[in-house]
Amino acid sequence: MTGEILLLLALLAAAVALFATEWIAPELTAVLLLLALVFTGLLPAADAFAGFGSDVVVFLGSIFVVSQAMVRTGVLERLERAMARAAERFPRRIVALLVAATAGLSSLLSNTATVAAMLPVASGLARRLRLSPSRLYMPLAFASILGGSLTLIGTSTNVVVAAALPRFDQAAWGLFELAPAALPGVGLGLLYLLTVGRRLLPERGGEAADLYRLREYVSEAVVPAGSPWASRSLRQLRAGADLDITVLGRIQDDAVEPIAASEPLAAGDRLLVKADREALLRLKVRQELDLVVDRAAAAAPPRGPAVREVVLPHGSRLSGRTLRELAFGSRYRVMVVALFRRGEPLLDRISSIALLDGDLLLVQGDLDALGELLQGGHLILLEEAAVPAAGSRMWLAGGAFAGMLLAGGSGLLPFPLAALAAAAAVLLLRCLTPRQAYEAIDWGALVLVGSLLALGAAMETSGAGRYFTVLLAGAAEGFAPIVLLAGFYLLTAALTQPMSNQAAALVVLPLAVLAAEGLDLNPRAFAAAVTLAASCSFISPLEPASLLVYGPGRYRFGDYFRVGLPLTVLVFAANLFMIPRVWPLQVPATGHPALAAGSRAARPAPIPPRVTNKRDAGLPPRPCYGFVIPPLR
Repeated sequence: MTGEILLLLALLAAAVALFATEWIAPELTAVLLLLALVFTGLLPAADAFAGFGSDVVVFLGSIFVVSQAMVRTGVLERLERAMARAAERFPRRIVALLVAATAGLSSLLSNTATVAAMLPVASGLARRLRLSPSRLYMPLAFASILGGSLTLIGTSTNVVVAAALPRFDQAAWGLFELAPAALPGVGLGLLYLLTVGRRLLPERGGEAADLYRLREYVSEAVVPAGSPWASRSLRQLRAGADLDITVLGRIQDDAVEPIAASEPLAAGDRLLVKADREALLRLKVRQELDLVVDRAAAAAPPRGPAVREVVLPHGSRLSGRTLRELAFGSRYRVMVVALFRRGEPLLDRISSIALLDGDLLLVQGDLDALGELLQGGHLILLEEAAVPAAGSRMWLAGGAFAGMLLAGGSGLLPFPLAALAAAAAVLLLRCLTPRQAYEAIDWGALVLVGSLLALGAAMETSGAGRYFTVLLAGAAEGFAPIVLLAGFYLLTAALTQPMSNQAAALVVLPLAVLAAEGLDLNPRAFAAAVTLAASCSFISPLEPASLLVYGPGRYRFGDYFRVGLPLTVLVFAANLFMIPRVWPLQVPATGHPALAAGSRAARPAPIPPRVTNKRDAGLPPRPCYGFVIPPLR
């Protein structure tokens, strides 16, 4: 092992650790890895930005834009309304219909976009059927992940692997090429979610006040004469920032009315306030407020403007910022009553807590002011939304999406070009504004993919790919090819739990393909194993689709392990059975017709050094798949 290989391994190990812990943003980790590869000489500077100019970056960005157009013009909301009608006609079958529709929709749109679109209808179905949301939300997320593995555009991971395959003289995945291998696993997975998995789901529900423990922290208070609160506004008092107290509204005639941040208070005002016990007692001692003790224990959420739940989806522009930084209350005229994160309510000083993807906010007020955030996909309202009237733009957006599938799937246009044309079409037809299109793109995902695509080139230039081919060939001696295939599948599935699916696939893909070529096995089968395994992120809630339902479903980390582990094993067994039947593992040296679009006409020398067939050389064979690998220089 050379010094360059050791250095590459060290950098890769550090990157995997950062991806797993998320100590820094995953896209920043990818950029730092790219810079380290260049500065250490493992990657030529001229190749550093090749990934950002690849088809995959254009393809992913275009898919984000077209999907957002489908959401904004009401195409997905029409599907939600159809689900609601079906719930009334077939209440006993609605859960099966929900997961099946989610899986089908996810095969054409991203997992996260599908879950975001279906969450409101699932919330409405839970109310209609008097079910706990926790009985619906996890199957919803898992169904979206399963469905995304069926097509090229179902998940960004499939797109990323498809873009990396040409580096290894393999054609990119076709639109439905993965479907024959993935479909049995999807079918068994959905059946599991509706039978055994359904019994393993937790049942958590209750009133909002109980779920957020608001009864312990909400109190009625009166502004006494001589208080510094009299004749001053909430903005001047800086109640949330300096006093750690939230004024929910003014009580008038047993109703709670919102108070504008600039509206002055008066002595005798009865206020409904929320704070931790220490903050309430501090105000009492200072005689700034008089607490109505007999109402404190029984206080419930305000009865004025509706109290509703909203979720921060993956990539929300609110993520990473505090409510105080956003000036949320004064800017949007909506009060955040409580914050729910990863199964637990956070009630102390929520104005100073940085928001994260998947956070659930209990908000009070007129939600019209949140229209921009809701329409832009930066917040998701957990209730059924009104379906806009069918207009020409809805049909135009649907037509652009269908045209993209037809042109790309039939081979009339390369898929990246078809997606870019569809994105341009929805902008020209005013289904989206340019600003909305820019906001729809997950720029972090593009940076992550563009940076990690350089990893394959670094493995070639450093000799690491050749070294691992030799190492894996020796380790695989005496084992059946299916065992090696299962090993790469399990490695990818393990890495995709703590780190992003795209990162896990791009880390393992070069090793899997080069090992297959070194052993004269079908590299396309190994690429398929890595691609499908990267979507098996069921054991932890860190996948964006799962994270989106974590808060609303009141789940705990162990819930995902209990329900997701059997699902992972089931999908693994189904995929491992199907992959060799779609792409036979043993391939003659001249190529195999089963490679289809990925076959090589004359099978030129692979990226690792050419190996020599001992039978052709007249030497006695040894049980190492008939190959002898020359020593490294």
